[in-house]
Amino acid sequence: MAMYRRCEAEGVGISVMKAFGGGQLLNAKTSPFKRALTEYQCIQYALDKPGVVTVLPGIRGKEDLERILGIFQGVQRG
Repeated sequence: MAMYRRCEAEGVGISVMKAFGGGQLLNAKTSPFKRALTEYQCIQYALDKPGVVTVLPGIRGKEDLERILGIFQGVQRG
């Protein structure tokens, strides 16, 4: 957390990669939270950290891209 705060204080933006933890966060058996998170929760968790300006979720193809973009379209409408 200290790194996040220092980057924010110094105006250094952080880009988060692998927001789903290679799929581990999406599976209750492998998630450190002891439950599966949704893709939206993973992205929001990363964006809530100080200094984070970009989240780059893993996209394997058109289906992944459309699903992830759908998350943001729903947020804009809400």
